[in-house]
Amino acid sequence: RLAQHLLRDMQSPAEAKAVIDRMIIACPTVAEAYLTRARFDKFAGDGATADADLKRALELDPANADARLLSAE
Repeated sequence: RLAQHLLRDMQSPAEAKAVIDRMIIACPTVAEAYLTRARFDKFAGDGATADADLKRALELDPANADARLLSAE
């Protein structure tokens, strides 16, 4: 939510990405963290790391429907 606030309300995409990157460092085994970064990269970034993050999310949680749907897009 903090990253979303920084991106949408504060118009600070670099700060939003930094928040998400810190979440990955804090939660390296949580699929939702990688899914969040993939979403950010697909919709607010350049899309360069989205596929790798989706792959990692699915490795951690193969049944994650949101990751599967975003991957299919």
